[in-house]
Amino acid sequence: KVLVIYYSQSGQLKEIAQQVAQPLVDDSATKVDFMTIEMENEFPFRPTGRLYPGFMYYHTAKSQL
Repeated sequence: KVLVIYYSQSGQLKEIAQQVAQPLVDDSATKVDFMTIEMENEFPFRPTGRLYPGFMYYHTAKSQL
């Protein structure tokens, strides 16, 4: 049995956790459960180029594809 516990404010970490655990999910001898940590009081998530230097460039470039 495997329990994958994660917190993801944007949802991106959920995808990463699922990808990392995929070999275990594919193994019929292994039971995998995912559990999301939920904040009692969410805090604001407003990434800017100043706080997250590559974030704005990545999302701008991705939207232009």
